[in-house]
Amino acid sequence: VVLKTQNVDALAWYNTQSGEIILKKGSKLALEVVDSYKKQEKQRLKELKKIAEQTENNYILKEDKKCKSVSGAACLVLGRNANGWVEWIIKENNSVLKSIKK
Repeated sequence: VVLKTQNVDALAWYNTQSGEIILKKGSKLALEVVDSYKKQEKQRLKELKKIAEQTENNYILKEDKKCKSVSGAACLVLGRNANGWVEWIIKENNSVLKSIKK
């Protein structure tokens, strides 16, 4: 699955059996968080310092990152609250991930 916006270009593997999603090494994550996400910023930065390299425009993952939920992964990538079921796009058919949700 993919998630792309102006400064974000993330690739992930979604496990339909477990519901886990793995953000792949090299994914580009948002550098800034929106105002409504400021409470989560400290925890996000703590996590990103361990697994990502900061560049001028974004964070780039240095390793794969397993997330417990598609929405949690989308929030980490985007730096804002997000519904992962509609943010993540299935690369092969350009459908939202929700289209395969059980």
